[in-house]
Amino acid sequence: MSSFSVKNQTLLFISFIFIVFSGILLSIVYVQKENRLVQLEDEHYDDIKFMHDKLLHKEIDFYTNRIKANINSAGVKEALLHKDREKLYKLSLGRFNTLKNENLNFTSMNFYTKEGYSLLKMNDKDFYGENAVKNFRMLQELQTTKKALSGFEFYNESLAFRIMLPVFYNEEYIGALEFTIEPQYILNEMDEYYNVEGVLLVKRKLGVQENKDENKFNKYKLAYNILDSARLLSEISSEHDIETIKKIRVNIDEVYSIYAFDIIDIDSKLLAKIVFVQNITKEIENFQNEMKHISLLLLLALIVTLIFVNFGFNRSIKNLENNYVDISQYK
Repeated sequence: MSSFSVKNQTLLFISFIFIVFSGILLSIVYVQKENRLVQLEDEHYDDIKFMHDKLLHKEIDFYTNRIKANINSAGVKEALLHKDREKLYKLSLGRFNTLKNENLNFTSMNFYTKEGYSLLKMNDKDFYGENAVKNFRMLQELQTTKKALSGFEFYNESLAFRIMLPVFYNEEYIGALEFTIEPQYILNEMDEYYNVEGVLLVKRKLGVQENKDENKFNKYKLAYNILDSARLLSEISSEHDIETIKKIRVNIDEVYSIYAFDIIDIDSKLLAKIVFVQNITKEIENFQNEMKHISLLLLLALIVTLIFVNFGFNRSIKNLENNYVDISQYK
């Protein structure tokens, strides 16, 4: 009986040591895998930021060249110099229609006088004479620096991306030409080129009209949305706090990371957040499967070890019994 007691104690001791070792090993592996997931999220964030910045610069370069082409078209500078609205409209209409057809989010082509007044809005020909420099901070900056500007600006309950160039005639500043684009264009481009979906949220105090049925985002309101999943949008809004990186679980088997980027004006004032989502369900499943496989291997190793130890004890006990019988025969 004592031998069996020793055997059982040994098996229990081995099991205890193995379980402690397995727990430590699993903890180390778990921490490493968690750190790897965080690293992957950071890599996704950097990738999305790079893609977003690349598209934004591409947009700026493209429309800057289009503005220059329009400014350098025959008769345009002269028409702006003499504030000839009809001539400006006729000379620019073809290019304006082309830009509208190329990009549905292209909203406006605006000419300003050197004094900062609105001379011609191609999408609203009869609107002119507004003291635009009083309302638009970017135009104020351009009037001061006489240099090209681009960036986001909020006015009249609308967030827009503006690209603005000064116009010179014989080296004399005579006005400015501006292209205006809806920010949804960036969301559409990210989805089309990189298969990354997202939403754009504007700060509440900026004056977007309340809607009792819209999703709530704490300090923000939904302005543009290209997400396929209404449930995902609802989960994002329920978080109430738009941080840089956050995990969101949709249903039971889908996990997303959200990546939020600030949209600021030329004075670095926060206007909105653009939020992109990345499906990380596969990474989470791989992590869980690896942990299961390691746990299963450790369990199998424990079982095999106990079987061998038990087999060894049984064999040793049998040998001892046989030796005892042999010795007894010589007494």
